[in-house]
This record gives sequence, C-alpha cells and structure tokens, in this order.
Amino acid sequence: MSELAYLFDLDLFQDVKAGQAGFRDRMISTWVGFAGSGRTDWPGFRGADGHVQTLASDTWQRADFVRDHHYRFWKNHS
Repeated sequence: MSELAYLFDLDLFQDVKAGQAGFRDRMISTWVGFAGSGRTDWPGFRGADGHVQTLASDTWQRADFVRDHHYRFWKNHS
C-alpha cells in the first residue's frame, strides 16, 4: 500500500516531497506502460533466475528477497 501515495492524490496520504517527484513520475510511467503493453523496464520473473525488483528512489535493481526480508528467520519462527 505504500506506493499508493505516489500514484494517487488522496487525503489519506501526505503530499509527496519535492525530492520524491522523480520517483513518483517513474512509478506512474512504469505502471501506465505495464497496463498498456504488459511490459516493464525490468526482467520478468521466470524460472530459477526469477527475482524481485526494488522500487527505490534511486536505482531500481534486483532485490535479494530472502536476505532483505529475513525469510529464513521468519520461516523458522512461524
């Protein structure tokens, strides 16, 4: 839900800060492009090489989901 503040102008969210405008514009452009073509500017999630993409304010890159979300810890404590 955190990305909704970048996509919609709703009273529910605080205004996007000026320094985040580029991130907001890229996110909107990516979602609009995906809706229109079914494609994004990052690799698809396929097979053994499938990965999660970060949506950060700087470079969008491949994420290490297991490491970043402490998957092994939570798996062992559920």
